[in-house]
Amino acid sequence: MGLGVLVAVTSPDGVSDAWYGEPVGVVVQGGVNEIYGYPGVATPRFWTVAFDDLAYMVDGRGPFEKANVPEWRLRVLEPEAAEGPQPEP
Repeated sequence: MGLGVLVAVTSPDGVSDAWYGEPVGVVVQGGVNEIYGYPGVATPRFWTVAFDDLAYMVDGRGPFEKANVPEWRLRVLEPEAAEGPQPEP
């Protein structure tokens, strides 16, 4: 994972901050962990994702152009996957 990587944001079952669908975007910078952990407890790495289209949360929050997302919620995509089916030559 790193800058310039194409990703989809996932929302596993049971999470309270679920995204509508799986918004696609590009990692544009290291993110900020907005919740400080307890001493001795590892905190997840966050990345800032700039979305291709405006993204919304299932609870109605949004639209978002960018978001800080924990790395475990990101699925790396191949560039062709974001473009959809390609015509045959």
